[in-house]
Amino acid sequence: MLKETNLLEVEEYLDNIRYELSTDRAELKDVRARLDSVREQLKLTDYDKIKDRIDSIEKRLNEIPLVRTEASMTLGRRKQEEADIEKSLEGFKPQLESRLKHRDDMERAFKDELKLGLVEVLELNEEVLKLAERLRLSLREAVGDTKQEDVFGRLQETFHKYRGGLTRYNVNMNYLFTGEAVDYGSVKNVKRLDISAKYKGSQVKFGGLVSALDGEVLELENILKESDREIYEDILIGTVGRKIRAKIRLAEKWVGKIKLLMESMETSSGLTLSLAWKPKKAEKGRGAWDEGPG
Repeated sequence: MLKETNLLEVEEYLDNIRYELSTDRAELKDVRARLDSVREQLKLTDYDKIKDRIDSIEKRLNEIPLVRTEASMTLGRRKQEEADIEKSLEGFKPQLESRLKHRDDMERAFKDELKLGLVEVLELNEEVLKLAERLRLSLREAVGDTKQEDVFGRLQETFHKYRGGLTRYNVNMNYLFTGEAVDYGSVKNVKRLDISAKYKGSQVKFGGLVSALDGEVLELENILKESDREIYEDILIGTVGRKIRAKIRLAEKWVGKIKLLMESMETSSGLTLSLAWKPKKAEKGRGAWDEGPG
């Protein structure tokens, strides 16, 4: 009895399996039919190229984990390099700050020296660094590689050589920008020799004295030219006047002789002839030497 019951259960279970298998086969057939239909449609839409593209994408997707791993390792190395660079920069920071301060100190010293007016600045709004470089190149062409001590020596030699002729202007030479007078921080040895003088009771720079003396020389030249003209006119007028007066005296003597000769002669009618010299009044704009016989 028990065996028959078990057999019935097994048969029932097998029937269920057969039913499910039949259903799955029907669904599989339907799926295959739809798959074939899709494939046919894909063939009409360039299926092979799409499949190759899908395969390529799948391959790339499989490679991405490896690429990400390599990129992660590279990023780690870059971060370490960045940390090393930042550490090195921290070491250079004090040196950089010192250089920047030195540049600021030099710029301040240059501006103060520029105020002396010893060099001509053509562009008023020119950047300080560009102006400094331009002046450096122009001065280098003028003095070459001559050291500052040699320039100072030549200047002092020339100063003492001509100082005697400039005594009336009280010319003096002094050092500017010395350590006692001004502090430029990290910039050392910026002292400059400055020549000053007195002109008409006022303190002036040497350049101002030169300009004032140039003006005086020009004024004196104009005065001398006017004086020379007057002297020339006096000499010319005096010389011409003397010659004219000499001619007049000679003419007067000749007239006198002719007069005596004419008075000593008698004409047939008993008349006596005579010749007289009468000075002609000077016309407007003519001098005494313009006088002639009447």
